[in-house]
Amino acid sequence: MEILEWGPCVIKARLPFDFVDELISKAKNEVSANSMLAGHLKDQYFFDRATLDWFADSEHFANGIDYYFESVSKRQSSPKEILTPNLTDFWINYMKPGDFNPPHQHSGALSFIIFGDAPAGLLEECVNHEGTTIMPGDIVFQYGDQANKLAITLHHFYPNKGDFFIFPANLQHFVSPFKSEGTRISISGNVVF
Repeated sequence: MEILEWGPCVIKARLPFDFVDELISKAKNEVSANSMLAGHLKDQYFFDRATLDWFADSEHFANGIDYYFESVSKRQSSPKEILTPNLTDFWINYMKPGDFNPPHQHSGALSFIIFGDAPAGLLEECVNHEGTTIMPGDIVFQYGDQANKLAITLHHFYPNKGDFFIFPANLQHFVSPFKSEGTRISISGNVVF
């Protein structure tokens, strides 16, 4: 028996909490990214060049990109190309209650999301949520024809600190709103080769 996989490759890795905390501490929150991003939230900021370079040179970024391409090459029969990643955009989002990110795509070849923190009450809000699919504050990746009820067209994930997702930049994704008091922190970037 063989199972055929469809759609884009999305990987999920884990980053150490101390590395995530250090990354968040490097956010200077000086250059607003609001006019360049899709989010319906007030606090989105670009990291400075020194932090972008620090992250791009980290073993965590390199290992994530390598793991992504290993995962893709396992799914394809074509030979593995050696590509050099270049981190072009790098920002941090501070989502508050009611904020959300509508369905959107990024620029570049690959994008990533790192979760830094979630409101203390968000897990309880999810447990008490009476909806059937997407939970408050989830990141949702969607692909394909939603009208086809036999197709898996979305995956959603709770924002656990340290989760590191890498995915094709043109993969549509969004973040659902939440009501819990506090701040949901995520860090994102785009990569070209």
